[in-house]
Amino acid sequence: MTRRIRRYDDPSTHAPPASQGDAEATARADGFSLQFSAGRGLLTLREQRLPHGLVVNSLTMAIADIAFPFDISQGIGGLRHRRHQLHALEATLSFDDAHDWLARQVPGTIWNDACQMSFEPEGVALLLSPRSDAAAGALSLRLVPQCHGSELCVRIEEPRAYGPVSEPLLDAAAQRVEALLGVSVTDMSFALPNLLHHCLMHALAPKGWRLPDTANTALDAVHIAPEALRLVYRAAHAPPAPVSTPASKRETEPQSTRDTLAVMAHRAALDGDAASELNFLHRLLPHSNPLETLGAARRVAHLHPLADPEHIAAFWQQALAQTPKAPQLLWAAIEAHARLADAPAVHRLLPQWLAQQQTDAARQDAHLRAGQLLLTHFNDGAGAQPHFEQVLQWHPDDDDATWGLAQSLAQQPGDAHATKQAVSLYEKWQARAIQTGDNRNAARAAVALADLWFDNGELELALTHYADALARAWDADVQLRMARALTALGRVAEGVGLYEEALRRTENRDA
Repeated sequence: MTRRIRRYDDPSTHAPPASQGDAEATARADGFSLQFSAGRGLLTLREQRLPHGLVVNSLTMAIADIAFPFDISQGIGGLRHRRHQLHALEATLSFDDAHDWLARQVPGTIWNDACQMSFEPEGVALLLSPRSDAAAGALSLRLVPQCHGSELCVRIEEPRAYGPVSEPLLDAAAQRVEALLGVSVTDMSFALPNLLHHCLMHALAPKGWRLPDTANTALDAVHIAPEALRLVYRAAHAPPAPVSTPASKRETEPQSTRDTLAVMAHRAALDGDAASELNFLHRLLPHSNPLETLGAARRVAHLHPLADPEHIAAFWQQALAQTPKAPQLLWAAIEAHARLADAPAVHRLLPQWLAQQQTDAARQDAHLRAGQLLLTHFNDGAGAQPHFEQVLQWHPDDDDATWGLAQSLAQQPGDAHATKQAVSLYEKWQARAIQTGDNRNAARAAVALADLWFDNGELELALTHYADALARAWDADVQLRMARALTALGRVAEGVGLYEEALRRTENRDA
């Protein structure tokens, strides 16, 4: 083969040194350095030359089951047999060495006499010239690398023939690439061997190290330098690649990106790795259709405690911009902001969500849910009150709205009028429950009245209603509240007696 290439020596493709903010390496073994950064122990291996023209510039693993203080008395070698988590791997495939290996792999083909290559940011251009005794003409094409999960796939683009071609041009291009590389081409694309596994096997196994967990690892970026291919693999929690993928490449692969991220999110969910799942869902959002966005939004609402407020806010801002008239999506966003205690965002979104309700029944349910959310997450009785009052205007006997309004009024301490209204509503609720023989709800109303009087300093009234509730249905929590009220009145011995009785009855019940 003839080659138009120069020796590759691009220092920009090598992994950058550890930041000065990281702890210095504390020990070395098998070429590994050990660092501690952001509460993690990281093992890093640099500049390992592998067969077939591959160089591992940097391989970093997060130590499994790490605990502090960290014992390294046995040295780094003592970590060989743990299964660590692959954090990041950067490898370089030199076209020079790969070209030589390729010539040895497929000798004797008519395309082996002349293969000229040029390297561009978005692909490798090939000119395949046959031997002088071959009947077919020359052929040019472009090989464009793509990330697909942890695999490196290649798409064949822009085939052109220079001379006679005995078959359709696309078929001719596919056949000649198959003959040159020894791969199977389907739909003008083919997958290269698993380079990640190849790197790990040749870099770690000879040193006696166990291969790391790569379940949440994907091929994050592919960069074509003047004479080499640089591959960047990252786990979900690792920082993004320093060089962005070209816009034109992103535009040509939304389907594969979406599918890959969806699969990675699903795997993380099955593994119970909520932090990684949240990361993949966030990355999936720009590639999702409205239904997928809604599904991802629901998962994010469920996973919200694992993310900081800024991360969640960015997700919902993008989601709502994509599907602004989706009530379910909007409610999921409201719940997520509520659980993050982001009251301004909740108050901004609630009117939008209420306005999107199309039927009377939907509007009634929406006001009930809005009121309960404000009570549950913010103790905002004044904010919740109008929602329950609106429902009662439509349905004066609605039990849920009556109870919600009573709770709203009770959560406005210092307002004598609100307290009086709350007492009246709770008493009406209890009277209706007694009349219908509903002892559970009668006790529930008694507890609510007792709590209300206790919060307002009326301890004797609180004791009366706690006793009423216990007479209707014994409950350990209610008895402990009554003990608290007795203690506040100075009747400490009685309070301690009730406390001990509650513990004893609970232990006997659980035995």
